[in-house]
Amino acid sequence: MESPIVCGLDPHEYIKVIPCLLVLVRSSSEDRKVLVETLRSFGELFGVTRDGVDSVPALKSVNVRLLMGVAGWC
Repeated sequence: MESPIVCGLDPHEYIKVIPCLLVLVRSSSEDRKVLVETLRSFGELFGVTRDGVDSVPALKSVNVRLLMGVAGWC
């Protein structure tokens, strides 16, 4: 799902959608941080792929971190 759609949901709907979410695209660093914190509160294990430093707040609390370099996967 696209992040603007997910983050535009009311809190009750957001909580229902998050456990079913497989991929979140076009997300801001704040969107990713909120998603990670929500998943952690559910006790979920998850991973995040990113290619920039703007994701550091979200990456700090995930179980698996996959980072990409300029030419693709490192």
